[in-house]
Amino acid sequence: MDHLKENILNCLKNLKGSGKFLSVHTSAFQFPGLEVNGVGEIAYPVNEMQAKALIQVAQKAPFGKGGETFVDSVVRSTNEIDASQLTFSGNRWSAFLDKIISKIKPDLGLEDYTISAHLYKMLIYEKSDFFLPHKDSEKEKGMFGTLVISLPAKHTGGELVVSFEGLNEVADFADDSGDYKISYAAFYADCDHEIKPITSGYRICLLYNLVQQKSGKNIQLASVETNAAQ
Repeated sequence: MDHLKENILNCLKNLKGSGKFLSVHTSAFQFPGLEVNGVGEIAYPVNEMQAKALIQVAQKAPFGKGGETFVDSVVRSTNEIDASQLTFSGNRWSAFLDKIISKIKPDLGLEDYTISAHLYKMLIYEKSDFFLPHKDSEKEKGMFGTLVISLPAKHTGGELVVSFEGLNEVADFADDSGDYKISYAAFYADCDHEIKPITSGYRICLLYNLVQQKSGKNIQLASVETNAAQ
């Protein structure tokens, strides 16, 4: 996996000035049919009562450092629910995920690769919650990036800021948070990123690991010059 990470970093350097280390989109609402153990099926937009119920069955989210994990509210303040506690009815959400992948692949230069999204956590941010700048650790074999899907839940603040080589890109889900829309962002795990403090409401997201399926070649991103010539 060290070789894969090295390839990703080398290719990201070619993208300086392009912003293609981050893909951000908003889609029409797709009912997830999501049930949470101990809470039941979630209605949308998620209201304060439901958000508090989710926090009751959640745990404080840790962060990784040097191969270890820690819980420290000075670095990260949010609550998480493990994927094992989440279930989806029917296949509508799975089909929606396929559409998301088809959207993010061209943005990230991955048209020639087979990738999948594996559910990892639900994150529930309440007022004043945040996550300082960090890089995502490798959660499973083949993981190269992260997909964040924001479920409709009214909030302000909580911007996702992704940085690479001095460039900053922002994904702000707050504008569509109270509407029946679903916003999502995908980025490479080797990019620094942070969650700005929530100033009101609840930011509720599904976190997925982006994983490269078995292939004869590792992920390599085209340079800006190559893209411009096509």
